[in-house]
Amino acid sequence: MKKVIIAISVFPLCATFAQTTNWTFQWHGQTMGLDFEVTNLTKSLKAAIRDDIAYSMSLIPTTNAVFEVYPPTHPDSTKYTGFARFSSARINYCEGVLFFYKTVGGNVCWQIDSDTSTEYLAAIAITNQHALAIAAFTNYFNQFTGGQIDNSNMTLAEKKALLWNPPFLQQVKKAYGDTDKYEELIGGMIPRVPAPPGACPFPSILAFTIETDLPDEWNPPLLCCEVRYWAEGIYGGPRKFLFCYVEGTWRFSPGP
Repeated sequence: MKKVIIAISVFPLCATFAQTTNWTFQWHGQTMGLDFEVTNLTKSLKAAIRDDIAYSMSLIPTTNAVFEVYPPTHPDSTKYTGFARFSSARINYCEGVLFFYKTVGGNVCWQIDSDTSTEYLAAIAITNQHALAIAAFTNYFNQFTGGQIDNSNMTLAEKKALLWNPPFLQQVKKAYGDTDKYEELIGGMIPRVPAPPGACPFPSILAFTIETDLPDEWNPPLLCCEVRYWAEGIYGGPRKFLFCYVEGTWRFSPGP
């Protein structure tokens, strides 16, 4: 009889969670779900958002997530169980995306507000519109992080063709002119050391943007991708790589 009682008591909790959301995923062995504030999203859009959040969350260790619980006296305690903070996360594409949550049947159910849905809809539209460019980014990114871009035998023109940041490159050119130091600096802007495993993972779809508010030299609009990574060593810490899709190819965008 005890086994029957346990089975009956557990089942309603699972059913309650399933009734709350069909959009579940696993985070390091823990089931989580999404509750969308916007009700007119199609199943395919919800699935795309769920899959990207699941991937982004997979990059964050459980030790870097803190789930704060509202006390009963908190004005939002009737709406949410609490909020989450991702502290000291090396790679975090969920910043500004996941915050409030409810606990349903012992599971965390993230509350996806309208602003987050709007942000994702824009990202999904970009990835759909520029599907070929983003597909090409996969191979390029693997070469980049794998240290396969060897510029040791390249001409200066070939090296410059791997880069894209006209204002900054013009400043370097103005400072050093046609000197060996100038070519050395240009070559040094192209990272060619393999990234440590896990330090520079493939980005969230939220990392892809269409930039329009840019200097005239950049010839906007421009498809860009900002990749977050973790630098090791004495000066290690969170960093960012910016890539731009220019004239049918991806280029690294260096900066001061």
